[in-house]
Amino acid sequence: MARAAAKAAPSSSSSSSCVPAVSRRRPPPLRAPPRRRAAAAAAAPVRAATDDEPRPPAPQPAGAPPPSSNSSGGGAALAGGAAAAGVAIFLAARALSGGAGASLAALEEASLDLDAALRNGRPTLVEFYAPWCEECRASVPTVASLERRFASRVNFVMLDVDNPLWQQEVEEFDVRGVPTFVFLNERGGALAAAVGRVPGGVLEANVAAMAEAEALPFLAERAPASALPSAAAAAAGGGSQQQQQPGGAGALSVEAPRAHA
Repeated sequence: MARAAAKAAPSSSSSSSCVPAVSRRRPPPLRAPPRRRAAAAAAAPVRAATDDEPRPPAPQPAGAPPPSSNSSGGGAALAGGAAAAGVAIFLAARALSGGAGASLAALEEASLDLDAALRNGRPTLVEFYAPWCEECRASVPTVASLERRFASRVNFVMLDVDNPLWQQEVEEFDVRGVPTFVFLNERGGALAAAVGRVPGGVLEANVAAMAEAEALPFLAERAPASALPSAAAAAAGGGSQQQQQPGGAGALSVEAPRAHA
């Protein structure tokens, strides 16, 4: 029996050596089928973008120009320019309307600078006036209407006789009363003068003639005017060598053209 057991032992060992070794590799993780993964992704909540995160640009229609980076600044500048232009148009319309909005101050604001008028090659109507002059205020509608009609061909200049800046012109044209209208040719030479509240037709006829480069029909028209304080004082004291005209306006000579540097 011992011999039989010994024979049985080798046979058991040889049989155990023929058994293959067990693999210790980890099995692959289980993955959901493709359909389940797609369903899970669709069911996941979508996180809303915060204000700090960049947002994708909105789709533009075909053929539309690309958006400008400074569109807001350009829009503000355009709006400011439009507002300024509107104010300028309103002021000009008020000054030249010839209605209740017209005034001496508005006419002076809209008038051309004297030096510029004498250099642009156009004839010029110069009005010497004073803010306190009733006759000057009465002439505002006529002057405003003429300026609105002939401003592209005739210069309109307003000179305040109370302003020391125009003292040389007041003396040069011997202005004794206001309003005084002086008509100058394109070279600055005096063509005619009208003193006082002359009829509107006189001013209109002379301005229209200057616009057409024709001879002026009225050369020395006079009407009641407001005398300048200096002229009235000189007349009362006998210091004036010239005879006062009706309304306190002295003689204004237009014999020699005015020379300008």
